[in-house]
Amino acid sequence: MGKAEKGYFKKYSQLHTIGGKNNYVKLFDAIEIQAGKYELYDEQKIKEIFDDKFNRQLPVVKNYLYRVIMESLQKFHSGSNAEASVHGLIEQYDILYKKVLLKQAKETLNRARKISEEHELFNELLKILSREKQIGRAVNSTIKFEKLLGELINEENYTILKIRNVNDFLNLRYRIEQFTFTWGTGFARDEEQYKQLKDFLNDPLLESENKAICRTT
Repeated sequence: MGKAEKGYFKKYSQLHTIGGKNNYVKLFDAIEIQAGKYELYDEQKIKEIFDDKFNRQLPVVKNYLYRVIMESLQKFHSGSNAEASVHGLIEQYDILYKKVLLKQAKETLNRARKISEEHELFNELLKILSREKQIGRAVNSTIKFEKLLGELINEENYTILKIRNVNDFLNLRYRIEQFTFTWGTGFARDEEQYKQLKDFLNDPLLESENKAICRTT
């Protein structure tokens, strides 16, 4: 992994960490330090760093780390280009708007919106909606802008809801996987584990597929 890819992985993993570091992040850090010293992966040296409980889970953690790395790389290489394009278009819009080239500014913003919607870049979409209010006020009559403003506010609220929905599903997923890593299997061995597992299975997000309101979830 290159420096930028590693940086993205760290940020990606931090979004889904509850409490202290997840085991797969600890393993990633250990491998990264080892690679910096020896440029080779030595599992025996890795095991010397951790306790017996962690080492018993090492095969599971390694497999999960691999999946998360591939997931973050996929998002980095597919999403980052889209994000870079949107950021560039937003900067172009800001320049065009300041120069009062409103037609060109609106066309640029429309292109940024299309990319954001296609890639479900909800944070970027919020920035675009804010600018649509700005240019909408500049090019519309008071009556038309009042109607447009209501539509944009509704869309803004729904976009925020999507961001929360994505985060809720990701957090639930990582909590369940962390439970599995901590206890070794998905089967409860005592009352405390049974209660945790029951809480996961009874989570409202799992009631129906309709709870996921966008593709990302």
